[in-house]
Amino acid sequence: MSLLFVAACASSATLIAQTAPAAAPVTATEKEGPVQLSVFEVRTDQDRGYQAANAGSGGRIDMPLKLTASATSAFTKEFLEDWNVSDMREAFRYAMNVDPGNFAQMGTPYGEFEFNFRGVGSSGNYPTRNYFLFYGVSDSYNTERFEMSRGPNSILFGDGQIGGVATTATKVPRLDRNFYVGSARFDNWGGIRTTLDTNQKLGRMTAVRLNAKYQKNTVGSAWRDNGHNEDQAVTLAVAHAFNNRTKLRTEIEFGRENRMTWANTYSDQMAYYTPGFLYDRSNPNLPANQALAGITAVSTNAQNWTYIPALAQVGLINTGGATANERSYRSTGHGSPIQPEGRTDLPGIPNPARLPSREFNLGANDTLARFKNQVYSFYLDHRITDTLFGQISYYHYSNDRNVRSNAVASSLQIDINRFLPNGQPNPKVGVAYGEATPGKSHQDNWVREWRGLLRWNVKLPFRGKGQISLIAGERNERFEARGFSPARLDGPNPNWLAAENTLRYRYYVDEPGKYGSRFLPAPAPGFTYGFVQTGFASTEFKDIKYLQGVAATSWLDERVSLVLGLRRDDQLNRQQGNIAGFPNANGLQSYGGFVPGVGNRPGAWNIGKAKPITGNVGAVAYLDQKQRFGVFYNYSENFAPPTSGAAKITGWNPDGTIVSQGFGATTGSGTEYGVRLSLLDGALYAEARHYDNEQVDRIDGPPVGNFNAIWSNAGNFYNSNPDYTTVSWRDVAALNTNGYEFQLTANVKGWRLTTNYALPKTENISIRPITQAYFAAFLPKWTEWANNLRNDKGDELTANNQTQIRNQIINLQNNFAGVAPGTVNNGTNKWTGSFNANYSFPRESRFAGFSAGWAISGRGERKVGSVSPNILFNLPIGATATPEQNKQASFAYVYATSYWVQDVNASYTKRFGRYNWRFQINVNNLFDKDDLLFNSYTTYRVLGQPTNPFVGGMVNNGFTYLDPRKISFTTTVSF
Repeated sequence: MSLLFVAACASSATLIAQTAPAAAPVTATEKEGPVQLSVFEVRTDQDRGYQAANAGSGGRIDMPLKLTASATSAFTKEFLEDWNVSDMREAFRYAMNVDPGNFAQMGTPYGEFEFNFRGVGSSGNYPTRNYFLFYGVSDSYNTERFEMSRGPNSILFGDGQIGGVATTATKVPRLDRNFYVGSARFDNWGGIRTTLDTNQKLGRMTAVRLNAKYQKNTVGSAWRDNGHNEDQAVTLAVAHAFNNRTKLRTEIEFGRENRMTWANTYSDQMAYYTPGFLYDRSNPNLPANQALAGITAVSTNAQNWTYIPALAQVGLINTGGATANERSYRSTGHGSPIQPEGRTDLPGIPNPARLPSREFNLGANDTLARFKNQVYSFYLDHRITDTLFGQISYYHYSNDRNVRSNAVASSLQIDINRFLPNGQPNPKVGVAYGEATPGKSHQDNWVREWRGLLRWNVKLPFRGKGQISLIAGERNERFEARGFSPARLDGPNPNWLAAENTLRYRYYVDEPGKYGSRFLPAPAPGFTYGFVQTGFASTEFKDIKYLQGVAATSWLDERVSLVLGLRRDDQLNRQQGNIAGFPNANGLQSYGGFVPGVGNRPGAWNIGKAKPITGNVGAVAYLDQKQRFGVFYNYSENFAPPTSGAAKITGWNPDGTIVSQGFGATTGSGTEYGVRLSLLDGALYAEARHYDNEQVDRIDGPPVGNFNAIWSNAGNFYNSNPDYTTVSWRDVAALNTNGYEFQLTANVKGWRLTTNYALPKTENISIRPITQAYFAAFLPKWTEWANNLRNDKGDELTANNQTQIRNQIINLQNNFAGVAPGTVNNGTNKWTGSFNANYSFPRESRFAGFSAGWAISGRGERKVGSVSPNILFNLPIGATATPEQNKQASFAYVYATSYWVQDVNASYTKRFGRYNWRFQINVNNLFDKDDLLFNSYTTYRVLGQPTNPFVGGMVNNGFTYLDPRKISFTTTVSF
């Protein structure tokens, strides 16, 4: 697909419109009235400016939002158009109490569709499409609106995390009219986006809707050097009414995307270097104290094979060496990301490193990720009686993500070698470089779901009405992921993971983006490289069968409403992944799961089962007859299937081996209440809400490596058994989230306005209880073995074993102290807020057709960690904090940077003949704010020397960029 395709679609649509036959005489069948629309479709025709009228709810209920007690916000079609929102990820900046799941600005091809509601975390938070699971970032080209449902509520949106779920309502064929809309957008990043939306009636009973898009370099961080992306998709939907009671709608989408990946930041390995020191193999002049001069060996391994595309004629070079004089050397630094303008807040650095520009991107020019997705769905609606409706639907979604090369250099250091290892002069001496391993990876998954719905509309006493919905369905999922790295397959060491069998690519900063990495070096005897599985690997199947009933009622002409729901799920998940302790002949990890009572074993599966029952009670009452002031209360529950990973620890055997089982459902519940205000016949709507929710059985990853290290140092009996030294598990945690949310929407006299503000707070309740109990149970034994240098089997321990056991015990004590109950969850903002306003001049004005808008949106400080106890308590050099000091330090929080960004838009709409034209300009980040958004902090010793004290408190570490100012011009024509 390309621009030619979209142009062809537009031309075809125009041709259809121009050659459509003249209207036929009205027949008796047509006089029967309009074709019945589906009661299960999301109704957007009643949306008013930025205010959505009804909740989608996936067919569960069909009630005005003002009568629904749950927390739901919607971005209407008019909002998306005014603010040029291309996809759901872009909408998050205006959304209340939600952030994207990662802030890497699409530098990674995975996880960009996850989101973090109310600060509870993004893991397992997946969006839906028409309330079917959708592992992707929904685009606005085929979208009626985006909905954000906050809080636990499995009755409304199915399974999901406690924070809520984001969903998309797709565009459906219209049986009542024809229309044709095309748009083209250009921006100062060099981006282009074209879309097409056509709806064609084929007689009275059939309609076809075609949506298509093509865009290039307009989303994510396309402003970065070599930040290329290209995206194209087409959606075809057909609706056919067999009669006034039965209608079939089908929808098919194909999407393709190519995206370059890059390092968001570069670790500083240059700042400590003292200029002038160069390594000369024939006359070495390295200082006696290399660390103080900011110099270190590239590798101390005898073999460290590197390929430099800029010096391809040299072939592979060995930057390691058995002795100091045989090695290559490089500069060192503090390891924190290099800031574009350098940094002066770290003492003792004579030459702070800086980037060539904010747009700088060093990696290979072919770090390409390719995505493709397909969606097939159908919906068969039937009006059984005038008050009883049914629907059968089927949904099939598949998604493939393939990274053909991921040679992304994430640190920069200076090449200080006068000569290459082969003795030739080094043309790159003194030039900074980064190294990367050209990894490959892929993920693919599919979702298949059948769903049946019944709705019965009834009249109730006291001027009431109600609807009872029954839903039954089954969803089947499959997910697979693999990561691959190059390995030397025919070297003398058969362990492909050994240092001498790995491979690195080196890229110099004087030639960024000039060379690729997809093709491995040409085979030579003893140096044949191939890709082997070394990264994350998982195969997972999930099956969920569900049954639920919902009763939604209102009385006194909708002054009082009540929603009651109950849902039962039967969940089964099976998962395999990499397991340690059973390597093959080439040192690669085995693939398997755990066997209850035995441990991890090759070929086994992690099996998890759960049958959660969840419910919902929601009520809204307006205190006056005109429904201007109301109160609401909502109690709801949720559940979520487990994510991929190790098994759940449930206990231990007397010998210290772990007892585990598959994870069941993560469950949550909570209450929400507040007040609502509706004025000017609903043109102004406001709400203030308080929520208090709790999630249990939340999957948490404990420091398993520390336990493995203890057993590895506990004597021969234990260190030779992989069930002690390589075992992995996950534990659970409980989390409370509470806070306040305020929102207002108004559509008055040409104004379209929406604003929101949230004050979220999270609190850890219980973290890793079984892991901590396991530690407490064996702590006396480990301590005794370390003190006596002998274990309970009679094996002798060395002094090094003793030191290692004691160090790991301290590490675990400090780790548990650092996650004390009551601490705020990482990722929680102090506040979130947004204000959007547009004004359209009235028709009688001399400025008729003009519209202008202004928006400001931002996020408060986001908790990202805690102060180091060494700094908080001013501990002396070499001292180790006590568990109590670690516990106290866990409550001394550090925060990511807060920010505000302003946007503006202006448009002019004019009709020329039968064509409506709209010309629009949007400016995002109006004042081109370039603040670095720091999202992590670290400690700093002068020149990184352990004998120097900590200075400067907690210093800035990781950061993300604000996207620079983006000016977009959009032309839209419709008829």
